[in-house]
Amino acid sequence: MPREARRAYPTEPEERDISIRTRTTAAALAVGAASIAIGTLAAGCGNGANDHLSKAEFLKKGNTICRRGTVELDAAGKKAFASPVHPTRQETIAFAEQTAVPNAQSQIDQLRDLAPPTADEARVKKFLDLAEVAVHNVKARPQLLGRENASETANSLAREYGLTACAG
Repeated sequence: MPREARRAYPTEPEERDISIRTRTTAAALAVGAASIAIGTLAAGCGNGANDHLSKAEFLKKGNTICRRGTVELDAAGKKAFASPVHPTRQETIAFAEQTAVPNAQSQIDQLRDLAPPTADEARVKKFLDLAEVAVHNVKARPQLLGRENASETANSLAREYGLTACAG
């Protein structure tokens, strides 16, 4: 929906319906957050120091996980909203709590099992950190789904790295 059209709606979170971007942003959050989670934990990364993937292998596996998550999220979104163009606040919150956040966390868990190339660990850790912030923000305040919640920066970094299916 063009920005001009969205301005016609009330801007207070409690007053306005979320636009079609809710479902798209839900996918971006879940997929972007998950793809960003492909990195390392503070204590280490992936399956162990000897299991690091090449960047090409990492991107192929990571994008496959994200595509699968996006398909699941889109299918759930089509069922969750009575009007996908203007979902209600209640529908958005329920979708965030019951679908988007668990979907993102599942992808994060799967992607954590992948070990990025050693040279990319810090870069991928940054994705992970930002993804965790986005998931935490939406989990704590589900009404942030479809709004600024830290997923935008995480998605941008994921795209730059090559995780195009993981960045909304």
